[in-house]
Amino acid sequence: MNSTKYKEILERMSQYTIELQCLGNMIDIKDVSQPGRLREMMIAKKLGHKIHGAKHGHDAESFPEDKIFRKYEYLTCKEGGSFHIDRVDSSNLESRVMKSDWLFCAVFDSNSPIILKEIYIVSPQKFLDECLERVKNSKPSSRHVAVPLSWVKNNNEAHMTY
Repeated sequence: MNSTKYKEILERMSQYTIELQCLGNMIDIKDVSQPGRLREMMIAKKLGHKIHGAKHGHDAESFPEDKIFRKYEYLTCKEGGSFHIDRVDSSNLESRVMKSDWLFCAVFDSNSPIILKEIYIVSPQKFLDECLERVKNSKPSSRHVAVPLSWVKNNNEAHMTY
């Protein structure tokens, strides 16, 4: 591709990004360029959740008109991958995992990273127990936990395919 065509495509992408942020502002999503935010939007759309606008805290929540208020955490990976929680140790892992009522482990297409393939619903307590075991068996310098898709497939409460 020549530089002129490349620059035209980059300009279109920039315009779409600006439009996306304008739409995000309308629904209280402060920064659509935040890491993982596009995937969160894809998951929330499928599940009918409201994205939590702030950077810290849970990823999504039920809508105010729902009978019960719930908080949700989204973890993502590509097909065949693992679900990661970064910047954790045994002192903060529980608060990071247990901040939500349910964990949604979403699998995205390995060739097209915003195409949602399936979602597994996992109990935060069950996920925490697995993470604690993995932290216990990891190097002291490690600051992340990776839980393989195979574990999620064997320990989920429900599964949806798209």
